[in-house]
Amino acid sequence: MKKDIILIATKESELLTYLIDNIDSKSKNNVKSLLKWGNVFVNGNKVYKHNFMLSVGDEIKVVLNKTKIDNTKSNINIVYEDENIIAINKPSGLISSTETLGVNSAFNLVQSHLKNINKNNKLYLVHRLDKDTSGVLLFAKNIETKKSYQSKWDEIALKRGYKAIVVNNLNKSEGTIDNYLAEVNQKVFVTKSSKEGKQAITKYKVLKEKDDIALLDLEILTGRKNQIRVQLANVNSPILGDKKYGNSNNKAKRLMLHADSLILKDPYKKKKISIKCDIPMEFNKVI
Repeated sequence: MKKDIILIATKESELLTYLIDNIDSKSKNNVKSLLKWGNVFVNGNKVYKHNFMLSVGDEIKVVLNKTKIDNTKSNINIVYEDENIIAINKPSGLISSTETLGVNSAFNLVQSHLKNINKNNKLYLVHRLDKDTSGVLLFAKNIETKKSYQSKWDEIALKRGYKAIVVNNLNKSEGTIDNYLAEVNQKVFVTKSSKEGKQAITKYKVLKEKDDIALLDLEILTGRKNQIRVQLANVNSPILGDKKYGNSNNKAKRLMLHADSLILKDPYKKKKISIKCDIPMEFNKVI
């Protein structure tokens, strides 16, 4: 049985760099895995961030006898965390949140993870992703942060980026789709005027083409329900696997839409927070 490693920081440093420099028996990838699976503690608190800043005198504990401590139980991939927010890479097929007891959701999994660390920890959903969309999903750790982010979301969310694989009927390699959307019977439609719906703006750029499909880089400037899915279907380029809006032919057996980046303006520290999730392996296989 391997003993835990205890280190005392002798200088200010990013956590990943300090661990690599001070654990001779572990490679860079090994150390990254220890962080990813929640095996590293600083002053008793579990830390996942590679760039967490250590101060002189901080105690770092590395647990070597357990791997995938929390994430195997909860099936979550934490991509960013600080004292106020936590973001995960939500898998396709998992709903963001639900009030129905016994139904699995990203919210329930993250909440369970936090309460395993401290039963008094709280969690609040900041925004949502469709069930079949994967990628960056953001939560707040306190009610003040939830209210702050949601009340000023358009100011705080500086960029909301997506990747999608679509039927390639686009006339241009890049452009902007700007129209109005309205919801009828839980399905969203493009309407002709603001009297019927709300304005929706999406920028797109073709990154790669193969046969009759294309990989798109997308940025939404508004946040309407099913916005990207409806607008692309309306220009005859539906997202692969989007049965709701006109495409059931999908080799990967999922909706090929992924929220790959979220850039935020921290309302407290006034700094930018950049959160990224690499596109899933299924995308590479298809394109």
